[in-house]
Amino acid sequence: MLIGGLALSPLCLIFAGTQTNYLHRKLGNVNFDGETISVFDKPHHCEYIAKLCDCRWFIGSRSWATVPIRENLIGTGNGEAILIVFPDSIRTPEYRAHKTVFAEGPAIVAVGLTPETRLQWEKAIWQSSVERDVQRESLPAPLSWEFSVFSTVIILPTSWFLGHWASRTLENLLLQWSVPADIAQGISFPFFVPGVIWIAAILLMFPMFRQMKLDVHQPKRDSLLQYQAVLSIMIVSVLLIGACWNMVGKGIWTERSAIAATVVNVVLAIGICVAFWFLLAEPKKENQSQM
Repeated sequence: MLIGGLALSPLCLIFAGTQTNYLHRKLGNVNFDGETISVFDKPHHCEYIAKLCDCRWFIGSRSWATVPIRENLIGTGNGEAILIVFPDSIRTPEYRAHKTVFAEGPAIVAVGLTPETRLQWEKAIWQSSVERDVQRESLPAPLSWEFSVFSTVIILPTSWFLGHWASRTLENLLLQWSVPADIAQGISFPFFVPGVIWIAAILLMFPMFRQMKLDVHQPKRDSLLQYQAVLSIMIVSVLLIGACWNMVGKGIWTERSAIAATVVNVVLAIGICVAFWFLLAEPKKENQSQM
């Protein structure tokens, strides 16, 4: 046992050192000189500096952290930490060039990730009389990046089964109502394809509704994204309508099937376009002056 432990010890030290270096490389370093807190977001070369007394703090999940951006927090865990909220004038930029879906937000950094550093930060916060952010602490924590990845893995097969079930159920109902089989097939098939795509898109957007209630990790919303979403939906619909008529040419479907599928595809596409148009609309700015 002792010999085995001695043999494995160097490997454990190497792994621990590698993991520590990895996290430092991904997260950057937080520096505090007794008065000023600064953090450097290495992957995107952004530096945030503020006096600790001008910041606020609270206890919560590390998923609150916005510095660095959320994608770089994967692998750091979702346990509790001390969250330092920089002044409102210091905001994270929109990383459009890095293809993230999040807009600018408040700069929040997680500190006190070990028992020793937590005690040190608690002492510094007390000495600087930093205000506690009670309101933010009472809100539910943002969804972690790991949760988003996991939910995507679950949603994709779930959408397939829901689309298949909806298509088969609708076709059986139409047949019971004496609708011709070819027309019933044309009406029901779009609920499977592209129905699976639209179901997955809607389910993936649910977390965004929740995030919009928070002031961090909010999805970017503007006219450009609106037009991009509508264009993407239209392209998918046109391609699938073309595939329906291609099946007519191959003798798999009748013309009535293709006409029915075309109408249903158009209706579904219009509904999805409207939903995403309003969802991605840029939020209205509140009036700064009160009459």
